[in-house]
Amino acid sequence: MTSAAHSTESLVDALLASLSHDLKTRLTVIAAAADNLRRSVPTAADQRDQSELILAETVRVNWILQNIIEVSHIETSTGGPPPEWCDPMDIVIAARGHVEHHARSHPIDVTTDVETPVWVKGRLAALALAHVLENAAQYSPDGSAIDVTVRSRQGELVIEVGDHGPGIGQADLPRIFDRCYRGALGIAVRPGTGLGLWIASRLLAANGGRVRAGNRPGGGAQFTISLPSASGISAAGF
Repeated sequence: MTSAAHSTESLVDALLASLSHDLKTRLTVIAAAADNLRRSVPTAADQRDQSELILAETVRVNWILQNIIEVSHIETSTGGPPPEWCDPMDIVIAARGHVEHHARSHPIDVTTDVETPVWVKGRLAALALAHVLENAAQYSPDGSAIDVTVRSRQGELVIEVGDHGPGIGQADLPRIFDRCYRGALGIAVRPGTGLGLWIASRLLAANGGRVRAGNRPGGGAQFTISLPSASGISAAGF
């Protein structure tokens, strides 16, 4: 086995190992909720609560599996889906759909001045943006908005995501996109794998793009996604 093949195998294995515990936990919750419904005669309220729990956890399992599939494609050099003409707002809407169950307490305010389609791998872009949105929701007070700005700049599609949380420590900024890295604040806030922003950066790299992290002048973190949009070429056939 070549060193490159071994490196790819290691990355995929690390992803599977890191997510396996989360996946097992979600399936355990689903099984317990289904068993509660089977064993008793629940009230209407209990039935609704258990059903909503099953739905939310099923969505989360699907989210985990999507990430395993997409990152595996990237790391094995298949590159994932081909680029296509996309409305930038469709990318935002798809990303918002991915996180609606685990970011429901945060309104997502979107501002855009982009009116033309862009040539990108839309599915990867939406998954990457979803990870950034989820990260913003995790570190923001309940009820606070997540601000998303979509604009075109010098042949790039730029998506900025700002939150109203405590921001990112200066010591954490250089490593924020490392695999399994969690800063002191992240460890204190809630348990996690530290994979979300790493996955986002890999998905964007496969799209020819990148993501940068910083802090907003008025407080909170800001992530800037840049994607080559190819919007200057003809969109015939879109």
